[in-house]
Amino acid sequence: MATNIDKEKRKIKSVKKMKEIMTLYYIDAKTAADNGKKVAWITSGGPVEPLIAMDIIPVYPENHGAMIGAAKMGVDLCEKAEAMGYAGDLVPTPAPISLAPR
Repeated sequence: MATNIDKEKRKIKSVKKMKEIMTLYYIDAKTAADNGKKVAWITSGGPVEPLIAMDIIPVYPENHGAMIGAAKMGVDLCEKAEAMGYAGDLVPTPAPISLAPR
C-alpha cells in the first residue's frame, strides 16, 4: 500500500508535468500567428476535434481565467485592460444565446 510520502512524490511529479504541458500549449497558442497557425477561442463543451484536424489551436477562456486567478494576476490585468479603455464590468464568458443580439 502506498504511503503518504509516496503519494506526495507522485503528486509533485504530476503537477510539474502538467505545468510543462500547459506552458507549451499556451506558448503554441501565443505564437500561432508566427508559425502560420490559427487560434480559436471556444467554450468548454465545444468539439475540438474538427479544429485540431484543421491545425487550429483551441483555447478555452475559462481555463485562461482560472490560470490568471491561480497566478493572482487578475487585479493587475484588469487594471491594465481598463487603462486601455475596456469597461470594468465586461462579462468574462460568452453571454447565453437568449441574450445575443438578433
